[in-house]
Amino acid sequence: MRLKPKSSIPPKYCQRLFIIKLLHVRRDLFQYLYDEEARKERHRLRMEKTKEFVATMSDSHQLESLLRTSIFATFQLIYNPQRWITLYC
Repeated sequence: MRLKPKSSIPPKYCQRLFIIKLLHVRRDLFQYLYDEEARKERHRLRMEKTKEFVATMSDSHQLESLLRTSIFATFQLIYNPQRWITLYC
């Protein structure tokens, strides 16, 4: 029995999907790492979220709404030593 060369064997459907997905992921990763405008936009959004978070943590009236949106805010509220001083002194 003579084997055909690999290049003549058509890839299965799942193999083609896997190859396409890998190329898609590579393209997205390349754009994520090397697209300067997208990087600046991500940085700007991250800084806006940080500003909102800091403003909310300093404002006691908005603190309740923050606890519903972020588990990390809950952790910071529970494990914040300055809050312990104000609670127990």
